[in-house]
Amino acid sequence: MLKKFIYKFHRMLGTILSILFLLWFLTGFVMIYHNFPKINNIEKYRGLAQIDTILGNDMDSLIADLSSSGQRIESFLLKSSTKGGFQIEYKTEDNYFIVDGLGQFTNRQSFSNIQSYASKVNSFPVLKVDTLKKLDRWVPYDKHYADFPLYKFYFQDEDESELYVSSKTGEGIQYTNSDSRFWAWVGAIPHWLYIADLRHYTGLWKVIVIGLSGISSLVCVTGIIIAFRSFYKRYKRKKELKSPYKSIYKWHHILGFVFGAVIFTFAFSGMMSLQKVPQWIIKTHNPELVTNANQNPLVIPPDKYPLDYKDVLVAYNGKIQKLEWCMFGNIPYYKAVVNDSLFYLDATSSDDIKELYLSENDIRNKISKIHPDRVINIELMNDYDNYYIHKRHTYSLPVYKIIVDDSDESLYYIDPKTTETRYLNINMKVRKWTYQALHSFSVKYFLDRPILWNILMWVSMIGGTIVSITGVYLGFKFLKREIKRYKQYWNFLL
Repeated sequence: MLKKFIYKFHRMLGTILSILFLLWFLTGFVMIYHNFPKINNIEKYRGLAQIDTILGNDMDSLIADLSSSGQRIESFLLKSSTKGGFQIEYKTEDNYFIVDGLGQFTNRQSFSNIQSYASKVNSFPVLKVDTLKKLDRWVPYDKHYADFPLYKFYFQDEDESELYVSSKTGEGIQYTNSDSRFWAWVGAIPHWLYIADLRHYTGLWKVIVIGLSGISSLVCVTGIIIAFRSFYKRYKRKKELKSPYKSIYKWHHILGFVFGAVIFTFAFSGMMSLQKVPQWIIKTHNPELVTNANQNPLVIPPDKYPLDYKDVLVAYNGKIQKLEWCMFGNIPYYKAVVNDSLFYLDATSSDDIKELYLSENDIRNKISKIHPDRVINIELMNDYDNYYIHKRHTYSLPVYKIIVDDSDESLYYIDPKTTETRYLNINMKVRKWTYQALHSFSVKYFLDRPILWNILMWVSMIGGTIVSITGVYLGFKFLKREIKRYKQYWNFLL
């Protein structure tokens, strides 16, 4: 009874999902080298105008008024404006505000600012501008709801560039061209099932992708069972390790046996890309730590920073395009965009202007407040490890690695130059292995050997593609037989 169910399940579900398997593997080749389009920092910052070094007393009094208003300010930054000369953007616990040099408050950028920004990102003529009040193909993520309305600029250049600008920040959130859109159409869009408006309904999209990946994993498991059983039966009867099948069935059987585990890991890890490890398997004792790790409220008011912002503007000779007041624990610093590049400046002293570099003591002071009375081990790491690594080696080094002796086995990686913090608990560590390690061999040993990594990816993809092609063919033959049998049965009844 169980044997019959396994064979039937694999045949019927394999027939239905074989095309999906083939789609995943073919698009996987593209995904090795091309991801979904994403605006980079150079493109994003290029559109920002330079801030005047002489802002006058209006700026000082405005900062002082906001600092003494009693509001808890979570973020505070200075940019140039087409009216009023400058503008301050700040966020409280509940709201986001923009104040220009004329003292006018709003929560959305002026269109003149946005037009000026877009013309600096791309100097070619603008064919048209769309005002978007819902997500679209190239901006599919829920996080952008706060940016509505979006302004989409179509440029008259040979790359057919398209820029999406947030009405909230006045900065680009997406920038595509014909080349990046093409690779997305043959790669990321079909691979991730970014079908029409489906991706915009995140909950439904997740359910569908997780469901299809989960069922696909079961199809792989039943296929592996059938493959092993067929070889075992043949060996038991004839003492030879040979496939009992012929023609295309034989190749599907042999290749499925060889690559079955690899195909399973791709399907299963695809499911785990959206599915967290269930709490009943690995419990997270302090889930708030995930958000606390990156929370850095301005505990020092903007007008009380030891290093005056005016000194920073003068030091960079009017080349600063954006200046943001930031904190790491109790340590103040500035994030300054200069000539389209981002710099992190130590604001703990008015003596000189230098780039930020956190000490081990700075790290310990902050982590100790998050984990009081816990043993904390800190080391400065100059090489990647399995939990801090990217397939293109884009993560910065050196980085502080912090291990906390708590029930979640908390692990932090903090960049001393940028304060960028990555946090993992034991649940997230397991998910790293069940998703990234299985799906793209994101393991230090392989990523440190790019030739070996590429060979692994290509062999796995080619094997999975051939198994999928044979599966599609066999599925077609199975459907053809079933249709023929149904017609015969129907003719008999008539």
